[in-house]
Amino acid sequence: MIIEWLNPEGTMLFGDRGNLDVLKTTFPEATFIMTPLYSIPHFTQHPVDLVCVGSMNERMQEQMILWLTPFKEALTQRIQHDQGMLWFGNSCEILGHKIIHSNKETLGLNLYSFVVNQESIKRYNALVGIETKYGLILGHKSTFSLFTKTEDTPSFGKVVHGFGHHLSDPMEGIHDHHMIACSLLGPLLALNPHFAQLYLSEVLKKEVNLAFKDDLILAYEAKKKDFETIKHYIYD
Repeated sequence: MIIEWLNPEGTMLFGDRGNLDVLKTTFPEATFIMTPLYSIPHFTQHPVDLVCVGSMNERMQEQMILWLTPFKEALTQRIQHDQGMLWFGNSCEILGHKIIHSNKETLGLNLYSFVVNQESIKRYNALVGIETKYGLILGHKSTFSLFTKTEDTPSFGKVVHGFGHHLSDPMEGIHDHHMIACSLLGPLLALNPHFAQLYLSEVLKKEVNLAFKDDLILAYEAKKKDFETIKHYIYD
């Protein structure tokens, strides 16, 4: 089994190291390829079971777009052929048409038609719950970014707490074949053991036993109770 993480030095913000830890403890026998920025991604030339990209700062977003632009066709083909891919946090923003920041526009990878508006003077924070095919996904949002023109984007799920692509949009994330991009911080896999086990089993076509599953489920259930009692979800 091969798991590739793209640019781990630049995409491990907001606790995404925890997602890698879940994968490493669940699959101790797997080969983990940590592909440096501006290297040729392993998945474009060799079979890979799962590709991961974590959260990053805005400057790194520009570098990631520059790096991955020559591999846009490979990304599209891998998604269409059910390549397992997880894009955590704000990494999903580079997949859209463009990112608008003040008077500056940065063209994205344009795999999808959405547009990202980044407001550096205001950050939106929320506790978020999303209903998905894998059940209720829980996490946190802390973002400068709001998405528009998301009508043609295949969403990950519908928000039941917090906000989605933007403050009045109930949909969140991207789910296209076996590619999932979700802006929730967590880390996502550790906070959502049911999702992690179901998704990984689906992608790998075998039953996966998540490491520390019982403890992670207890933590998930405790957080779920908190969500059920909280009345105000969005705060500045």
